[in-house]
Amino acid sequence: MKRAVCRQGGRSGFLAMLAVVTATILLGMRPPPARAQLPTGFIEETVIGGFNQAAGLCFDGQTRMFVWEKGGVIWLVENGVRRPTPVIDLNQEVYAFWDHGLMGVALDPDFAANRRIYLLYPVDWQWYVTGGNPNPNLLDLVHDTFGRLVRYTLTPQYVADPASRTILIGQTHADGIPQTSGSHSVDTLAFADDGTLLLSCGDGAMWWGADTGGARPAQFSTNTAEADGILSAAEQVGAFRAQLLDSHNGKILRLDPQTGAGVSSNPFYNAGDPDSPRSRVWCLGFRNPFRFCIRPGTGSTDPADADPGTLVVGDVGMDTWEELSVARSAARNCGWPLFEGLTNHATYAATNVNNVSAINPLYCTGDNPDTCDPACMRPYFYFRELLVQETQLTPSWPNPCNTGQQIPASVCFMHTRPVIEWRHGTVQTRVPIFLSGSAVAIDIGHPLSNVSGTAFKGATAVGGVFYSGNKWPVAYQGGYFFADSAEGWVRSAVLNAADVLLSVSPFAPSAPGTRVPVCLAADPQGYGLYYAHFAYVAGSGQIRRITFDCNGNGVGDDRDIALGSSDDCNANGIPDECDIAGGGSADGNGNGVPDECEQVLGDLNCDGVVNVLDINPFVLALSDPAAYALQHPGCNILNGDIDGDGMLTVLDINPFVKLLAG
Repeated sequence: MKRAVCRQGGRSGFLAMLAVVTATILLGMRPPPARAQLPTGFIEETVIGGFNQAAGLCFDGQTRMFVWEKGGVIWLVENGVRRPTPVIDLNQEVYAFWDHGLMGVALDPDFAANRRIYLLYPVDWQWYVTGGNPNPNLLDLVHDTFGRLVRYTLTPQYVADPASRTILIGQTHADGIPQTSGSHSVDTLAFADDGTLLLSCGDGAMWWGADTGGARPAQFSTNTAEADGILSAAEQVGAFRAQLLDSHNGKILRLDPQTGAGVSSNPFYNAGDPDSPRSRVWCLGFRNPFRFCIRPGTGSTDPADADPGTLVVGDVGMDTWEELSVARSAARNCGWPLFEGLTNHATYAATNVNNVSAINPLYCTGDNPDTCDPACMRPYFYFRELLVQETQLTPSWPNPCNTGQQIPASVCFMHTRPVIEWRHGTVQTRVPIFLSGSAVAIDIGHPLSNVSGTAFKGATAVGGVFYSGNKWPVAYQGGYFFADSAEGWVRSAVLNAADVLLSVSPFAPSAPGTRVPVCLAADPQGYGLYYAHFAYVAGSGQIRRITFDCNGNGVGDDRDIALGSSDDCNANGIPDECDIAGGGSADGNGNGVPDECEQVLGDLNCDGVVNVLDINPFVLALSDPAAYALQHPGCNILNGDIDGDGMLTVLDINPFVKLLAG
């Protein structure tokens, strides 16, 4: 049996929450927080429980929900029932120490036809070095290792076919995604509309204090990544790997899902080495981009356009700030470790660490006698010299050997500031603005803030999802929902068409330990915001959802319909009584049935009565049924079938006239 030694989250502050979570568990599995805490009309429901450290969920576009556990097991849930046989069990291969585990799962966009599924996880070192035959008692011990991306094809019974296994990243430790501590591992998988596969990776560095290379605390690392070849010489720079293009760490990668190679339209693509980290990089400068999503309706369908869509990323902070970032295009640099949130990280920003991929052209190598400066003693640039704060003024990257010359633009970046950040332990929330062209961080309640809302705190950012359905009140449609797993809240945000953050509002308030969301998803039918509730004790993990309860009976609207407690005569997915109460349907005779569902002969405008106002709709229905359906949605065209032959024809004209005449 695999030993589970683990911690959820992405920073040391999450350990402070462990006592709260443990106390909660000892009291037994609690129901979700009370309905009264949510906005009017919303309720929170437990969909299904009994999971061992549920880490995420996704839907297949139909009725199937896939739930994955941190330890490496994926389950299929249909109609609220879990199948007895797992989709796949990689419990021994997946390294689940502390924050590590199976964190990313994605279904192929053509899943209905090809049944392909993609998994992202770190590999247990003992399993790896023994060729898959380890001593079970040695699994999950502290050991530097690497992340792996794998694809499987499911059988018609939705069980992974072992013969279909294809490793896309991490065939060996030398070409995997380095992991050298207890956290900041591989994270999320997401497909773009252009068919490319995006994945997020943490910096793979020590989370407990600054990591600029060198020895790491023994309780979290064996310090063997260097000798084992998991880290290249260039990568032995700790958290600065997030700024190194020749490392997978601290990045969002964009791949061809068939091969795992970088996409040729990626910003740093190298045609001579498409499998290199540089070829795969889309955005950089992340600490632990635990969860991200692609905004629906953004991006191209052609991968050559280099536009997979707008990425909204939750990045877990270190000392002070959690952050939410928006990346609308390639090569965005979100700053870590030189920036934490909106401002400099004091330690990293003052540390001189060479980026050996950034060669100083003024340093004399023997090959550049005409352009070098013999007085230049700096063969490489420091990481801190290559990234400047966002500005509306003219940015500058002066060469340290001659400040009158600029560092080559090919290795320089400007910080892409997060759209919002929230503080650890103290209620404070800040947003970015410019004053006189310079970047300034300002409290969300300040008169100069461009974002409306009230301040909040947190400790573990969880990037969320957009609600694209139509079953919720209009005010929430198209909104973005994100969370903080340490504080246990969910918030809603509004972004405009240009992806500019306009407002942030409470949605599910803080419930530390009682609500621990680690992955959010919206169901294809648009009824609920689902989340994986993480719990340490075996069998205590749950999938929950926040959904709308239009009639106030304490049950989600879809369950009302499925259980028969409400009718849905027009098949729009909303209980009839809510259609009527909300003004979406008329009830002319007051019998509780939407008029469009009643065959009131002659009532072609669906107002519940037959009069001269029905003449024009009758003529339109007779002459152009399609146009009638557009102008009178939900109305029953057979209300014009006065002669009862089952269709509307010219034979109904005289009966209709007689009906009008009384």
